[in-house]
Amino acid sequence: MSSSLVTLAPASNNPFASIDIGFYAAPAFTDLDGDGDLDLVVGAYNGTLAAYRNQNGSFAAFTANPFAGIDVGAFSKPAFVDLDGDLDLDMVVGTGSHTIVAYRNTNGVFAALSANPFAGIDAGFRVNPTFVDLDGDGDLDLIAGNVHGTVLPYRNTGGSFAAFDVNPFPIQANEFHSRTSPAFVDLDSDGDLDLVVGNIQGTLLTYENRHGTFTAMADNPFASIDVGKNAAPTFFDLDGDGDLDIVVGTYYGTVLTFALVVPPDITPPDTTIVTAAFSADTAANGATNTDFVTKTAAQTISGTLSAAIVAGETVHVS
Repeated sequence: MSSSLVTLAPASNNPFASIDIGFYAAPAFTDLDGDGDLDLVVGAYNGTLAAYRNQNGSFAAFTANPFAGIDVGAFSKPAFVDLDGDLDLDMVVGTGSHTIVAYRNTNGVFAALSANPFAGIDAGFRVNPTFVDLDGDGDLDLIAGNVHGTVLPYRNTGGSFAAFDVNPFPIQANEFHSRTSPAFVDLDSDGDLDLVVGNIQGTLLTYENRHGTFTAMADNPFASIDVGKNAAPTFFDLDGDGDLDIVVGTYYGTVLTFALVVPPDITPPDTTIVTAAFSADTAANGATNTDFVTKTAAQTISGTLSAAIVAGETVHVS
């Protein structure tokens, strides 16, 4: 994928242009008001959470912030997932103190879970959580970035979370830099979710999901993106075109948007895609008939030629 497929949305088109939460903006999306569209929730350096109502693509602060009483101390990073199986999305918040806290959603009111399923997890300092089904068992596992520059996976088994035996994410010195903020999206249109990692440098690194193993993409589609410092990516369909655009929180407290264009998968099939018959009367000497089947890549065209030829005539096929 070429980096030219990613474009920075003009400031006039950024629905979050007026948002400034101070430092370390960490965006996430969920439907807070039950109107069917996704609202914006932003974590911040001071440990609080700001909420912005989505009104036909425009975002404005809620009159009553549903998270007004929540303060995790520092470096709040929200994510949303159904923890209690009641079909609404609860909130999970990474903090600046090696902990992850969980809040139950009860009709739009968020309160700390009495039994925190992440109580025994230490994913490092300044935890950045997200959720994805990593092992293909139908539930969402916890993936955590941190200030140390790693990405750590925790398996969800019946609502309990424990570290995977084998970490499928590449662990190399300084590969992720530091302050890793992971997110997942299908970048190569193959039906699985690839890994995107924001970092302290303000850039985004991409890793292709190959049957559960993640390897750096040779052509990073986000190579041209640099938000200055501390990129915290998430994905959301901003323009209603059916694909997910990039929303990135920054160190400066702002939220930026990028249009994402993902090309279709045009890998040639390795099976028969057309069967056809062609016949022509070439009674006139020197008559010419041309192909009507052509190939676009490394496919093979095969067939059987039969012809009634009289003395002195020839047939050429190309």
